[in-house]
Amino acid sequence: MSSDAGGDRGIVPWFDAGPAPEGARPLLLVSYHFPPSEAAGALRWQKLAAFAAERGYRLDVLALDPAGLARSDPARLGDLPSGTRIFAIPDPPLLRERAEEMASAAVAGLRGLRPSGGTEIPAPEGPAPSEASAEAGGDGHSLGRDVLGWHPLDPAWLRRAYFAASAYAREGAWARRATKLGRALCRRTSYATVLTCGPPHMVHEVGRRLARSRRLPFVMDMRDPWSLQPRLPEHLASPLWYALARRHEGRAVAEATVVACNTVPAAEALREAHPEAAGRILAVMNGFDEVSIRDCGPRDRFLITFAGTLYLDRDPTALFRAAGRLVQELRLEPAELGLEFIGHVERFGGVPLERIADEAGLDPAFLTTRAFMTRDRLTRHLAGSAVLVNLPQDSDLSIPSKVFEYLCFPAWLLAMESPDTATGRLLRDSGADLVDPGDVEAIEAAVKKRYLAFRSGERPAPLARGLPQLSRRAQAEKLLDALEAAINRSGGRRA
Repeated sequence: MSSDAGGDRGIVPWFDAGPAPEGARPLLLVSYHFPPSEAAGALRWQKLAAFAAERGYRLDVLALDPAGLARSDPARLGDLPSGTRIFAIPDPPLLRERAEEMASAAVAGLRGLRPSGGTEIPAPEGPAPSEASAEAGGDGHSLGRDVLGWHPLDPAWLRRAYFAASAYAREGAWARRATKLGRALCRRTSYATVLTCGPPHMVHEVGRRLARSRRLPFVMDMRDPWSLQPRLPEHLASPLWYALARRHEGRAVAEATVVACNTVPAAEALREAHPEAAGRILAVMNGFDEVSIRDCGPRDRFLITFAGTLYLDRDPTALFRAAGRLVQELRLEPAELGLEFIGHVERFGGVPLERIADEAGLDPAFLTTRAFMTRDRLTRHLAGSAVLVNLPQDSDLSIPSKVFEYLCFPAWLLAMESPDTATGRLLRDSGADLVDPGDVEAIEAAVKKRYLAFRSGERPAPLARGLPQLSRRAQAEKLLDALEAAINRSGGRRA
């Protein structure tokens, strides 16, 4: 580290994993989600940090201040290699958001909608979709980009545009704070490159500005599509959101030395959208951790498990119908077969999960729901399952991180995906059961096949053992090779 700039001596990391190995080259990473956050997005660079350390690098990370986390897992910090430092960037509400909360509280109080002594004000969720928007592609939770148009006289349209602008304003405010601190760190430290990991994708604006000001390589890591996002949460579903995405994405991609997408289809789509940058765009999937591959323990009950959040297009109805039909056909009891949903799974589309199961023909006695749990407890539950389920999702370009985790467990994998989606392409020849999301007969046939095999004494082996190319290490090598090539092309220059 170079000598401190006089005004920057007060900058201290929120977390320091200890002295870096001698000669370790510093990288500056901007990632809103990072340990101790429990967000799925925090896991990518939590794991990549170790592979970067093996190559002789260490990370300084600009991330959300943990004080702003609803939930955290301090144990995740123990996974970070020596030399990792985390600098906390707060994300307070904007002044207009505070004004909205005060106004909402006042209106609710006048209407007598809040119980006495209540102080909690829910975050605005935006308007409910109209029947017309639902018929045109809305599902009550999200809207497809192909149904959005410019209708400035429509109050619902105006509200969505407002929330879309507010979302970018909030992300932009955090990005400005991160840029300010990043510039101070760059005056103190000679970084080899600047990395960004989003969403939230305005982190890429931070990286673009810092890399340009210090003449450093800029590596842009996209865990999900940005302007190519096929659907948006209903309250953000506005053409304004996409217009702002195209503007910021275009600038970032134009200046990025390397752009990493986390699926092959996402990389292909981004190359088509930015042909001038095609040679700098590559696919780097999340991958599975080899140390997580597990052996099968004794199990007597055939348990079908889903872990995650029921939102957007993750509709469990077809699975419930298939399971209900199988239960009736084989005259099964809950002690023989069960479905377990873990996470934010109490409701789907505002309807309790037990009611959805009952209406789909599955006795709720076969269904168990559990809240989010620690990673260790979740691992034990997944390891005790016979079938792990990936429900359909809203984006054909994305692969849920849970899919890679599922590969490590001694369980059959039921993926409710079309074969041409990113997840379908990944699992096409993996040994997983790939079924059309709406084909109840195919889902029932797949579950029945596995149930009969289970009852005859067969136990599955982790699919990961036959797919070394999908390991996190194999994927990390792609990104680090590209990063080192970028540094070498820049002459390894220091700011």
